[in-house]
Amino acid sequence: MKNHFLLLIFVVLIHTLQGQPLFRVLDSSIPCGEQLSVIPNFNAGIFSSYQWNFGDGITSTLYQPADVAYTTTGTRNVSLTVSSNTPFVIINTITITADDGGWEETNCGNTPDFYLEFEDVNGNYIFETSAVANTFNPTFLFSGGIINTSAFVIKIWERDNQGFCQIDDYVGTITIPAGATAGSYQNGNGETILISTQNVTSTTFTKSVSYTANVPTTITGNHPLCPGEILTLGAPADPNYTYQWSTGAQTQQIPVSTTGTYRVTVTALNGCTGVSTSTVTASTVEANPIVACAGGVLVCTNYSSFIRWLDQYLNPISGATGATYQPTANGIYYVERTLYCDARSEGISYPSCVVGTPPTVTVSSTSTSVCAGQPVTLTASGATTYQWNNGATTNSITVNPTAITTYTVIGTTNGLFSNPVSTTISVIAAPTVTVNSASICAGQTATLTASGATTYQWSNGETGSSINVSPTTTTTYTVTGTTTGCSAANPVSTTVTVNVAPTVTVNSTSICAGQTATLTASGATT
Repeated sequence: MKNHFLLLIFVVLIHTLQGQPLFRVLDSSIPCGEQLSVIPNFNAGIFSSYQWNFGDGITSTLYQPADVAYTTTGTRNVSLTVSSNTPFVIINTITITADDGGWEETNCGNTPDFYLEFEDVNGNYIFETSAVANTFNPTFLFSGGIINTSAFVIKIWERDNQGFCQIDDYVGTITIPAGATAGSYQNGNGETILISTQNVTSTTFTKSVSYTANVPTTITGNHPLCPGEILTLGAPADPNYTYQWSTGAQTQQIPVSTTGTYRVTVTALNGCTGVSTSTVTASTVEANPIVACAGGVLVCTNYSSFIRWLDQYLNPISGATGATYQPTANGIYYVERTLYCDARSEGISYPSCVVGTPPTVTVSSTSTSVCAGQPVTLTASGATTYQWNNGATTNSITVNPTAITTYTVIGTTNGLFSNPVSTTISVIAAPTVTVNSASICAGQTATLTASGATTYQWSNGETGSSINVSPTTTTTYTVTGTTTGCSAANPVSTTVTVNVAPTVTVNSTSICAGQTATLTASGATT
């Protein structure tokens, strides 16, 4: 059902300074590679001139300009100035009220059911606005649209809506003379239109638009990296995008298991790019031990995500992922709230099943830095029994590390366990020594030069990096290099070859004066 309240208004030209503007844009935020489209809110020919200004030196005097392509990121103020050879009327506001003698609608809902529509005298649609009303006699405040004809019709009507409780049909007419001035116009049944006007020959409307030359790029999936965790970092997913990560990967997502800064460049089909970086940091995990007895129940009272229980070496206990855990043996336990590696043992309550103070264990070592394969002795004290992470159970252990190694021990006294104590032994690599060889004649001198170490010991007793030797026969020499107190396990050998001098013989002969004799030498090469 549709009611019409018809108001015939005759003016020269009408448009508005507020509400619906002279033009609209399809998108005020323009992504990379797309263009700005403007659409006039009035018919062509009603103004004598049009002046568009899109910024960046782009202008137009057409009624409907071509789409505008920007090349740099930024915000522009797009303006349109229209002019007329004769003054026209700007309607600042129109208020239409249906009084008691007029049409009445009762709306039980709160949806836009009443419409104010403008048409030209031929019935061509111009534009409409709407109002929400749930009372009798709704009032329309009009502040938008372009009236593009000198004679037009205003219609007030409703669209079918289940929110209506009562509909009273009524049709009335009001005529506004040409060149209307501000005032009140009313028909015989009490319907009133109030118009505030201004006579001008030109007006300007401006709208702000933004353009981005970059593909929106944000890396997701980052949070503090937990021990042993693999993060998945991702860029925006789009079948029209290609990806280039600083790791060399060209996929939309990458796995990350180490800390550092990761960068991705996203490229769209139109050539637009976006770059984003994300820094992965390590989670600080606080290890707070829980001393518990077999059969006791450990309860995590403050958790909001998946948790897991750990043994004394911080290894996950198989199947122990609930809010409670019942140990099967006396020992030290930890709980880890695994959302971003929250502090272990936070919010833990557990029964006190032993009496006494856990022991405090200290560890000493004969050295914290040794040559590869050399022995070092670690000695723990402060408890009665000990358990090392290499399986040893004595208080003192001797180890021969070939690479940097961490040794951990837990002490026990009267059933109470100490905190784990760790000692790291650094290993110094042995130097790699090289030396030249030589070939000389008997009685000559050869120079042998070693490199790769700090100090040297030769088999002939000399200690410099270079030595001069004059063997009478082929001789082998060895050298041992030392750096930071560590020597190679085996010395390096080199040979000086002595070449024997040749024995030369020549024949003799007897000739008469004027004859030629041939002398021949042998025993050498030249």
